[in-house]
Amino acid sequence: MKISKDNYLYYTALLVWAVFSIGILLYFTFNVGNTVFTLFYRVGSTWNSRGGIYSGECATYSYWPGFALLLAVLAKLPYTLGSLLWSILNMGTIFLALLLLGRAVFEQSLNRIGALLLLVLPLLLEGIFNQQSNSLVAGIALLGALALYRERYFVASLLLLFASVSKIAPAAFALLFLVMYPWKLWWRYVLALVIILALPFIFAGVDYVITQHLSWVDFLSAETNERWAYRDFFVLYEVVVKGKMTTNLMPDFPQWYRGVQLLGAAILCGVCLWLRYVLRLNRQAILLAVIMSGSVWWLLLGPSTEIATCVAGVGIAGFGVILAFVTRSGRWLMLPGYICVALGSSGDYEWNMQRLVGEDWIFATLPFGASLMFIWLCFYAYKALALTTDSKAIRLELESEPWIGEDKS
Repeated sequence: MKISKDNYLYYTALLVWAVFSIGILLYFTFNVGNTVFTLFYRVGSTWNSRGGIYSGECATYSYWPGFALLLAVLAKLPYTLGSLLWSILNMGTIFLALLLLGRAVFEQSLNRIGALLLLVLPLLLEGIFNQQSNSLVAGIALLGALALYRERYFVASLLLLFASVSKIAPAAFALLFLVMYPWKLWWRYVLALVIILALPFIFAGVDYVITQHLSWVDFLSAETNERWAYRDFFVLYEVVVKGKMTTNLMPDFPQWYRGVQLLGAAILCGVCLWLRYVLRLNRQAILLAVIMSGSVWWLLLGPSTEIATCVAGVGIAGFGVILAFVTRSGRWLMLPGYICVALGSSGDYEWNMQRLVGEDWIFATLPFGASLMFIWLCFYAYKALALTTDSKAIRLELESEPWIGEDKS
């Protein structure tokens, strides 16, 4: 296809992603760096030898035991090759999910697909550079959302629940879709969950798998990690109210904040229900609403919002920013929100700024930006999403803020 003003951003994004991906692969070929894959490779090897994956050298592994099946396959390969394939899997999954979702939503505008791919890239950097699994898990959840949009409900259930069981936080997407389509999904969710949980028993002995699940439960219930790495709404609360971060151990974490997390989740569920049953927006708008709401839920409310998990924000940082600017809806909220989330997703930014100013408000950059996006979702998303009801793709030319259902004839 000939490059023109209508597609130059799309091809620019493809080039940037290609250069970035090649750079990452070269980086891990010649420099191990600070990588989590060493732990994942060890867990996979331990699984293959039927050892304990939550003890010894694997003591910091916290994922669901079944996730180790994927790691066990990689562990059969030489370390360097397994590392490269792991990076390809992480980058490839999130790229494919974003590309396909972009085509479903912005099919009439290649430049908007390109803008989506470029906007989300800063949020991937931290997790990609230490080879965490967040890009893979988020990509699987987004592919599940796309499958649901295409009415492949059982495939969607498998993808959404596998992501949820593996890392817990993607359950935000699965729960929101269940609220949107309860009668189509509830029994498929049950069946998909049975299949997913049965997978480890097929490839390993029953006694071994049960033992690993019990060890996993013990690990989660006894977790006493420092909370310094978390960047959720509670950090913003502490910095605003106390002037600094004070709650650094998980056992000291206040239980009342669990209520705040549930309230925030309930508000997002309410927004999605209102969009579907009161405003009666179309399926494409509901898809976007759930992706953006689930993205903010994971980014702001956890349960494990770390810098490396900022890939969770790709939905709101990509689709939300584009919708806000195209429809002129709450750009004054979304732009600073995106900037803060993009900056807050960088560990180098935090480290350098902390050395420069020595203030804990630096650590609140990410949750502050996510809070602005949360507010945008509650008060402006309805107007932006309503503009998708007239056609399958967002209209390329907009009149001055048309209202829902307004008759222009």
